[in-house]
Parts: sequence; structure tokens; C-alpha cells
Amino acid sequence: MTQDIKNLFTYNSSTGAKDQAVTASAASNSQLGFGSKDIGKGNPVRVYAIVTTDFATLTSLEIAIQESSDDGDSDAYADVISSGAIPLADLTAGDIVWEATLPAECEKYLQAYFTVAGSNATAGEILVGLSFK
Repeated sequence: MTQDIKNLFTYNSSTGAKDQAVTASAASNSQLGFGSKDIGKGNPVRVYAIVTTDFATLTSLEIAIQESSDDGDSDAYADVISSGAIPLADLTAGDIVWEATLPAECEKYLQAYFTVAGSNATAGEILVGLSFK
């Protein structure tokens, strides 16, 4: 799967890293802005998450895609779709741990949010992005 950095929630523009270390609950490195609302209308937009480094010590990880009409300035980000709890045993490098289709009517700003359950992770990196195919 080819990843376009413009469609990666986990892209870090400072370091150039495509994946994100997740050791505690946190928002993604990047928020994606689209020119208009309803990016999912017409062709389906897919969300995918791929583990790039094995996770350790947490119980599970939940990934949510959140939306905002103004990049969180006055409209706080809110969940649109969620992976549910992904157990530690499934968080191994190379695994696609979540794929889903975005709802057709999303606001124009999106981010991923990672919720760590149990102890904070001592290791683990993930790549989360959008596919417009």
C-alpha cells in the first residue's frame, strides 16, 4: 500500500516520520483539512491503521477518527468512527489492525485519537491514514 503523506494522520512534518509512537492517550501528529465538508460523499474514503513497531505493556489501543468544523478552534474534535479496543496480542509489527469506511458526512477537519487502556505503552508505533480508492 502506498501512503501519501498528505493523507496520513501520523505524519510528523518536523522529522519526516510517517508513523507515530503511541505511549499514552493522545491526538495524532497531523490534523487533515479538506476544502469542504462531506469528504466521504461520492467515492468511499477508507481509514487504515498499520502497526510498524510492536506494542508493549498496554492492555489495548483504541483508534478514533474525530471531526471538527474549524480545526478545534471553537468546535472541539468529536469521534466519528472508532476501531473499538484492539488487544495487545493484535498489535504486532506489519499487521493491519483496523480498516473502515468514513461516514459520508464528515466535517472538513479530521484527526486520529489514540486511547491507551491499562498501563501506558513502553513501545509501539502505528501508521494511520486515509485511502481514496
